[in-house]
Amino acid sequence: MSARSSISVRSADLMEWQEDRKITILPGRRALPFDPTGKLFYEGSSGIGSVSEADSGEDITSGSVFTAEDDDDDDDDAQGLSRSLILAPGSAYAAAHRLSLAIDPSATEQIQMLSDFLDLHFSVPKAKASLLDRQSHLLALPDIDTSSNQMLSDALRAICLGHIGEHHHDDRLVQQSQIYYGNVLRGLAQLVPRQDTKIPPADIVTCILLLCVYADYTPMPHLQSNAWKVHYWGAHEFLKAKGPSILSVCSPWDVAVYRNIKVPTFFIGIANRRAIIWTEPEWLDFSDTSIQVMRTKVNRSRSMFDRVVKRLPQLLEHSDVLLSKKGQQSADTAERLLHDLLSYLSTLQQLLQSDSAFAEFKSWKDSVETSQPGQFNDEVEEHVVLVTNHTFQRFHRFPTPMSCTGFTLSLLEYWLFGLIVECTILRILHFLPSAEAHLHPATGAQILRHAQDSADHLCKSVYSLSQVPSQGMAGFLDTCMALVENFYSEIGASAELGWVLAIRCATALRVERMRKSQPRTLCRMGDLADEIGASGRFRMRDLGPGG
Repeated sequence: MSARSSISVRSADLMEWQEDRKITILPGRRALPFDPTGKLFYEGSSGIGSVSEADSGEDITSGSVFTAEDDDDDDDDAQGLSRSLILAPGSAYAAAHRLSLAIDPSATEQIQMLSDFLDLHFSVPKAKASLLDRQSHLLALPDIDTSSNQMLSDALRAICLGHIGEHHHDDRLVQQSQIYYGNVLRGLAQLVPRQDTKIPPADIVTCILLLCVYADYTPMPHLQSNAWKVHYWGAHEFLKAKGPSILSVCSPWDVAVYRNIKVPTFFIGIANRRAIIWTEPEWLDFSDTSIQVMRTKVNRSRSMFDRVVKRLPQLLEHSDVLLSKKGQQSADTAERLLHDLLSYLSTLQQLLQSDSAFAEFKSWKDSVETSQPGQFNDEVEEHVVLVTNHTFQRFHRFPTPMSCTGFTLSLLEYWLFGLIVECTILRILHFLPSAEAHLHPATGAQILRHAQDSADHLCKSVYSLSQVPSQGMAGFLDTCMALVENFYSEIGASAELGWVLAIRCATALRVERMRKSQPRTLCRMGDLADEIGASGRFRMRDLGPGG
């Protein structure tokens, strides 16, 4: 029969006590300081016990007294260990962190840090559920085995210590995270160029993907807004060189890495105006096979829509190549490209209309007007602009503004990516007027009118999008407005341009307000707003980083 014995330790006797008990933190538990009623677990020579606070009603601070409970069948094993554990001076987390490192620098501490990292960014069940719905690799982080891969362990420690240290204003943890970050960079610099390494290529991709989450805490501030996309693009280029064979369709982690790298690199591809690999046959086969193996439930309409959408960066790259020839353009090349751009728009529209939700979808008809003051929230910064600047007086009211998924998301992407493609066509016609002969059945004037409709629809979506209390969605909204801003500037729509500038200022203020109560978002699309928005310029020859 199991005996529950009372065990405690004095800080003065800690070293002596370490010989018999190793204090660690087990998976699935939250510890200091995030859960004042939590337990600090220890692993004994004959079993596992826990150290719990003497009075769970008090906040855990330095100097808190703990007692331990031993689930040992041998009562004698607990004899002589009735002492008190007093946390050393300093912050509660730092004290617990130093204690666990000094006693047992094992994987359990890493698991605890990862759990704290996830709790920091996804503190409510609904947020964790959204990770599960998106099949995010972040949920699987605590399950990663780093026992034989020091670089992977350093990458995990870098992101955990960086985020937790920044949240608690602990510069020591941030500095320690920078050391781990540097170790990973040096390791990658040595491993990536090699053809054969002891570390599996999939683990190398995982390390790079983890660094994408770290970027805010680099010791060089000028890299903080760029390092994350450099890492993502580096992972893309590594996979491009190695091919899908380095990932296993039977490994849930490998499939999660693949799925979670596609979207960021897609938007980076648009910003860089460079083709991405996800539309290549071998990667499409990998995607299809992984869906079958993992028995993933897929919305077929949405899946087909995504597959077409991913062609956009390649079209932008081809348009830049065409215009870079400066007078040596081939009429056949221009004709093929214009045909591909028109086909892209037509296919997206057909897929949208063939969606089973299209017939029932009424959001584009369901609207709210500025003459209905009760429909606007004066605590939402963008809504204040909507009711004071009447350039637009009617706005879309999406049926589920809190989720903006499924068909609603497809509709928003249709307007956003459609406007990018329409501006690309206008750009080709501006520098190659003779190319309009190959635009049939459309005309330049029709493309311009359709582009203006797309821009107006995006503006009318501000009412619903700004109600989502998410920094990531705010970044998406700002990206849409950056694109629209450049388009209105090109056509000389001064009233609409002023309205968009006011909305962008309001969005920036809302993000600043949200960051006072939320950690910085891991969704970095908003950092690309101005780069993606440059696609709205169609009287500029060179838009991409490479010119």
